Amino acid sequence: MNAFYKPIAIAAALSAGLIAASAFAPNGGLRAQGRLQDEIADYERRNRELEQENQQLSLEIGALSGNPKVLERTAREALGLVRPDEVIFHFEE
Repeated sequence: MNAFYKPIAIAAALSAGLIAASAFAPNGGLRAQGRLQDEIADYERRNRELEQENQQLSLEIGALSGNPKVLERTAREALGLVRPDEVIFHFEE
């Protein structure tokens, strides 16, 4: 090897070593990328779950706003509402 190329070869080898070391460093590089990809997958899964919940709530809103009987039944069940002339009996099992 020529004396001119020897320092260049050493610098290139050191640079390659530093790049490889940083790729596998515990707080950066490939490990961090893997953690971030897992986190992204979790967020995407949660986003799909929330989209499904939003669709269900939209259907429920449509049912409640379009049908007064459904609205009354839901209010009675959720809030325990009764009409003034009604008597409610609770039976224990």
